Amino acid sequence: VGHAMREGLDTREAMGALSLRPKDGKFKTMVTPAAVTGAMKGETLSLCLNTANKTIAATNPYGSPNGIVTFWNYETQKYVSSLELEQPRGVAMTLDGSYWIITFGKDTPGVVLVSAETNKLGEEPIMFAASSQGSHVYVHDYWAGA
Repeated sequence: VGHAMREGLDTREAMGALSLRPKDGKFKTMVTPAAVTGAMKGETLSLCLNTANKTIAATNPYGSPNGIVTFWNYETQKYVSSLELEQPRGVAMTLDGSYWIITFGKDTPGVVLVSAETNKLGEEPIMFAASSQGSHVYVHDYWAGA
């Protein structure tokens, strides 16, 4: 569950959060490591599961300092890694499960592919310019059944 700030709170400074519940388990709000959860400012906007490595990606566009994507193991409810990216918004997986697809950018919107194995940008990041910034990403195989 991605959390957004309550009505009346500063949308860029209030804490965002993430709660996970493994199969047959209890909900737990992620609080450690504090340096990471403290950087999850504003709403936790978009979530995506990678069932191959039991990871969930969560975006916080107003995370500290300029935006943050966090990765968590949803079975152990533990932090895996994070990635600073300017105002990350939508996140999805490529159809083959090799990459996270993340929309990002404040003044210049873009799309970046992040390794689903390492949760990191490659040495030569695969980035695309975008005409607009989307809060969510949807992936569809247009050629299915062709």
